[in-house]
Amino acid sequence: MYIRRVKKQRSKTSKVFYQYTLAQTYRVDGKVKQKALLYLGSDPRLADKTNRTIVLEILKAKIFNQPSLFPEDAPQDLVDLAGGYVAKYDIKYGQEPSEAASIPPPPEKAEFHCVDIEGLEVSRPVALAGSTCANKSWTALSWKTVSKSWGLVGMRPPGR
Repeated sequence: MYIRRVKKQRSKTSKVFYQYTLAQTYRVDGKVKQKALLYLGSDPRLADKTNRTIVLEILKAKIFNQPSLFPEDAPQDLVDLAGGYVAKYDIKYGQEPSEAASIPPPPEKAEFHCVDIEGLEVSRPVALAGSTCANKSWTALSWKTVSKSWGLVGMRPPGR
């Protein structure tokens, strides 16, 4: 994923300006293809390559819902700019905002439980083979009732 910079000029005598697009490169049958994911406009802050790199890193981290690998002290205006692009991306591709599964919650929101494993007592340990799981499931689902409702009278559950 990268930010593509496209030079634009309305006529030969008009001013030159640049437009930016979030793009992705991929291969189809060995040929390289490019796909424009999101139009980013012509914001003057994207003219600087360093700013584009910072915005791209923020975009990738937020789109893929992952922490930034190399967190930087990015200027707040670039963080806000990238946040606007992420919102636009979410609208276009229908992503729901959610918490990343790999990031633990802050300590004040975390719920911790301590369990003394030494104090646990195991009663009737059972090996969980496939037939055992199926048998336990059918027993819990009341096999006789289920088999009658399906018209399978006289059949036995798996493992019996």
